[in-house]
Amino acid sequence: MNRTASTRTPMTHVSVLAVTLAATLAATGPALARQPGAAEAVRPEPSSGSAAAPGQEPTDATERQGHAAGPPSAPVPGTDALAEQRQAIARLGDWVGEWEGSGWAVSRAGREEFTIHESVESKLGGLALLVQGLGKSRRPDGGEEVVSHDALAVLTWDPEGDRYVFRHYTADGRHGESELVTTADGWRWGFQDPHSGVHVRFTAEIGAETWHERGEVSLDGGATWRPMLEMELRRVGG
Repeated sequence: MNRTASTRTPMTHVSVLAVTLAATLAATGPALARQPGAAEAVRPEPSSGSAAAPGQEPTDATERQGHAAGPPSAPVPGTDALAEQRQAIARLGDWVGEWEGSGWAVSRAGREEFTIHESVESKLGGLALLVQGLGKSRRPDGGEEVVSHDALAVLTWDPEGDRYVFRHYTADGRHGESELVTTADGWRWGFQDPHSGVHVRFTAEIGAETWHERGEVSLDGGATWRPMLEMELRRVGG
């Protein structure tokens, strides 16, 4: 795997498992990763001008066209911006494929072992990576395996911020956004819980066919860190 990328364009990969586990680590601090829900949409009241009242069909041709078109969209990026985004995502091409592994993590019930499958796909003509993760843990009584996390993330390049950004979503309704940066051996990302102030970070050492990832938590503003997750994965397809 090429390691010549600069700190402005880090090699990164999104561990969807880490997103879910960080959100449930109550044992490491109060409300470790509660993320505020999305704000409710505010529906504007119709003006007293030419806009049609609720339930009334628009009469003006321009007004009808506006209804059909919907709200204005964001400006379309220029050719140069699109090329920059594709080049940045292309640097992550080694991550596209199927991955499987196992590990352990701290949960409300204590230390748990798990198996993990992650799928990484290139989307939107090379403008984004879609990462989907499904993990399973065995019940403490030794019973059957159950789904312990189910999540996805979208990884993109932000040309204005000159950074990689991923937006992650879990099956229990949590969502968030993080920046990924390089380390000496791979990549790192993290966040601070807005309610408890607890810091969480994840570091991955990445090879051509394997990666080793660990998660840590800090209760003193980053002065000291203690482990909360570790896992090994191998490429099984791509």
